[in-house]
Amino acid sequence: MLHLYAPLVFFLIACATAAQAVDVDLSMTTTAGYDDNVFRTSSHEDDDATFRFGPTIRFRDLTDTLTYNVSYNPVYEVFATYDEANDLSHFAHGALQYQLSDLTTFHFSEDFRLVQSLNQGPLVANEDAVGNDINFVPETEVRREDVYRNTAMAWMVHNFSASTQGEFTISHDYFNSDVSNTSTNNSVTGYANLMHALSASDRIGLGGGTTWQRFDSVQGQPQTDSFIFRLMASWIHNFGQDTELTVRAGPAVIYTDQANGKTRFGDQYPHVVVPTARTIAQAYAAIGQSVPTNVQDLDGNPLAGSTMIAAGSVLIPEDTSCLSVMVNGQPVFDRSPCRSYSVVVDSAGPYGAVATSISSAAQIPLNYVSGNDGVSDTRITGFGEVTLSHFWIPELSSTASYVRTDSGATSLGSSTISDSVYLENVWTPTRRWDLSVRGDWVRRKSATDVLNTYVVIAPDAPPVAGSPSPIVSNTGLVADTFHDSVDTEYWRVAGRIAYRTSRRSTVSLRAFFQHQDTERASTRSNSTFDNFQVMLGFRYDLDPFHF
Repeated sequence: MLHLYAPLVFFLIACATAAQAVDVDLSMTTTAGYDDNVFRTSSHEDDDATFRFGPTIRFRDLTDTLTYNVSYNPVYEVFATYDEANDLSHFAHGALQYQLSDLTTFHFSEDFRLVQSLNQGPLVANEDAVGNDINFVPETEVRREDVYRNTAMAWMVHNFSASTQGEFTISHDYFNSDVSNTSTNNSVTGYANLMHALSASDRIGLGGGTTWQRFDSVQGQPQTDSFIFRLMASWIHNFGQDTELTVRAGPAVIYTDQANGKTRFGDQYPHVVVPTARTIAQAYAAIGQSVPTNVQDLDGNPLAGSTMIAAGSVLIPEDTSCLSVMVNGQPVFDRSPCRSYSVVVDSAGPYGAVATSISSAAQIPLNYVSGNDGVSDTRITGFGEVTLSHFWIPELSSTASYVRTDSGATSLGSSTISDSVYLENVWTPTRRWDLSVRGDWVRRKSATDVLNTYVVIAPDAPPVAGSPSPIVSNTGLVADTFHDSVDTEYWRVAGRIAYRTSRRSTVSLRAFFQHQDTERASTRSNSTFDNFQVMLGFRYDLDPFHF
């Protein structure tokens, strides 16, 4: 699927291979590391050793009016213990510059990555015949879900005079994931800016633009569109040759429009709980059924009629789309009830928690119509940036920055406002040594106040699992409104030291500690964790090929 998400990068690669005077650089990187919290959990942390290796191929031509630099890097990661998590990631980058005239330059860049989110015991998603989510929660399964991210940007710079420069930028950001409760996000931004030099030390500017963000519907969350309009004034001041201060700030209006919710029925597991220890044949005889020919356990292993199962085991059908609902005497959803229970979950086996969750679910009415009548919200806020850079000596520099901007909250399908601070120090004492230390802090909160309304069916009595009787409600539909929001705090401290052992080889050591806190949020899943990693890497660059 790589070509579907990075068409422009690969178009650039095709141009590079067809052009003249092309330099091709090849390198190989190998990394061995330790991760103390592989699955990013708040408790029961699992550590492991990891090994990553992969080549990088880069095409470049910097000698003509049209210059470019294109690279592709596949990385295969291997775990010492959790070999189910071994997988291949892809990274691609392309940059192009074209000199249209002496005064005008066109630029283009694109970054693509396909990586995996690593989970232990995730929801294994499936759907029944009407689109309802059916989720099992294995206790030991290790799974990686693909995460796609593609960012493309084109901008044009024109010099109106020796002191005045204009720039117009358009960018597109795409996010997609195999994770079932994560919303696909598209974002398009257009921005224009004019900078004027007042003196050798001061430049001022004024700009404005707009952003459109779309978050596709996911697990009952309707589609949401956000429109952001912003103005930005800027000032860049040089304190001599060693220090530069950049200030950008301005107001912004965020308008969010949520679509009407679609009619949808919630999860329901028709099932039968086995009261005492019985064989498969005895359990089915107790509910008046003959043993199906395809009885299997949750892993898909066939089970004979003589197989003994423990008390509390659960019989569930392979086809879980059997549900009948009547509201005020009118059927709003009707399918033939399931009569053949062909899957067995043994409460005494490794899926005991699954058996408990399914049997408990029968005691509460999970059947509902979800959605809303379409809501919108408008917020006035401000965005900006303050960055201070200083060279202590030519080999040692420091940068401190605060940025407030919009971002996407893909897990909930709504725009967010991000406040971030970072401090970085870079030191290159010799041509061989390279050292850096960086600290980051990020706070991300929901940008607008959009509520979700679920119209719930209130049954006259709890549903009877496995019964052909429909769920009956004379009460009608009851609206339940709640607010999914984002309130995430993240900080990270990282260090890197690299030594060039020869003209073509480099050894590096990296370590970082990160902490994420989502406990203040009403998100659907908690992702609070601490994580420490250390990595030792080796890179070897081959002599470039020239075509």
